[in-house]
Amino acid sequence: MKKHNGGLLRKNYLAIKNTDGFSDLDGIYGIGDLNYSVNRQNEDKYDHEEKLISICDSNSGHVSIYLDYSECGPQGEPRVIAIDDETSTVDPSEEPWILAENFEDFISRLCDEDDEKEIKKHNTIKYFEADDKIHKAVKKNVLLYQQMGVYIVMVIITILIFVGFFYHILLLKLLIPIDLFLIVGGLILIKDVLERKYKCWYDVIESVTTENGITKYKLKETDREMEFIVKKNEKLEIGDKLLCMNEGYAFKYKEE
Repeated sequence: MKKHNGGLLRKNYLAIKNTDGFSDLDGIYGIGDLNYSVNRQNEDKYDHEEKLISICDSNSGHVSIYLDYSECGPQGEPRVIAIDDETSTVDPSEEPWILAENFEDFISRLCDEDDEKEIKKHNTIKYFEADDKIHKAVKKNVLLYQQMGVYIVMVIITILIFVGFFYHILLLKLLIPIDLFLIVGGLILIKDVLERKYKCWYDVIESVTTENGITKYKLKETDREMEFIVKKNEKLEIGDKLLCMNEGYAFKYKEE
């Protein structure tokens, strides 16, 4: 701040432990009367932002980076957090994303998005190759979950179409375009799943909470709280080892 008084970040990717990192950073605010200054950016605050100081701009324009004094007090060492401005105005109780425990740590982990060596120091998410056994199993499960409803509807409609032709029922014959739409849509989805490289990691369930019908799982290794898409008759419990995916799927880890 003394040397540059804010400015654009040359290294604008924040490497965060066991995550995809944070690449929405743009510039640090300076001090003064300019639009992009700490002074101007903190003029109009919501009540829930009283102990937050906005310090950083985001590329997306709707995520704000703050020094958070809510726990440490005005003389303490604030942590650095990110808040989605669009959702926080609707739900101020929404938990912020903790980027760093202090500003020094925040700055020390800034790097280039292509700096794999620096990112790997913090990131333990596994990138499985396309022909890897784990990756094949993941794709198989994703296809099963995403397509199950399509498969069932497609079979039912196909049967109805055959019944329509057999008994000369015009109304059932009119289902042909819907059936073709489902087939084409299903093939596009299958192609997308087969070509995508999924990001996966192993983790352990630390705690389980259910509120308003939504079950969230706190993960030990990545310190995340997530909702998961799980098998219909499968129950995830504390201590279960999981293979997790960024897309929101979780599978009980089995050695085989």
